[in-house]
Amino acid sequence: MKIFRHGFTRTNFAKQNLNGFTLVEILIAIAVASIVGLFLMSILINNNGVFYKQSSLVNTGLSSNDVMSEIDKNIRQATNVVDTSDSNTMILKLPALGENGMIDNVYDFVIIAKDANKNNILRKKVLPDSLSIRKSEDLVMTTILNSINFIYLDKSGSIVNPQSATSVKTLLVVKSSFGATTSSGSSSAITTLKNAL
Repeated sequence: MKIFRHGFTRTNFAKQNLNGFTLVEILIAIAVASIVGLFLMSILINNNGVFYKQSSLVNTGLSSNDVMSEIDKNIRQATNVVDTSDSNTMILKLPALGENGMIDNVYDFVIIAKDANKNNILRKKVLPDSLSIRKSEDLVMTTILNSINFIYLDKSGSIVNPQSATSVKTLLVVKSSFGATTSSGSSSAITTLKNAL
């Protein structure tokens, strides 16, 4: 029996090498780890897609609800609608506010319309009378607007010109995008003006 340095015999040396990994075992381990990694990566990517889609739907719904609520509130405060040139713009005439309540025969105006430069933005502008304590305002209501239409109705529900309206039907469509996911939502409401109650 031949003795090598470090006290190994030929048979001991062969047994020592059997305890390590062979090249084939290492390659198999790498292949299995790669397959598991790809599987986990595909799950992660799919979950991100679901997250973005759900976020888009929630954003669309919240924006639509918030805008419709604000429009509804302003219509309920208005005494009448001022004539406008298109169905994408609404000008409301509201009683001016003083220190002790409403001021007789003095009015503030609220304009709700698409932004002149960006069609996806809906703006609300408040133009108060000089006697009113109502604050001037230029508010962005939503940045994901797709379309908005105002239809003016009388008490019987027939379409009339804005000055003759007792209620306003609002049709709102918002559209949001997150990554490759796009979602849209629509809302409609019929709101009665203050003078028609």
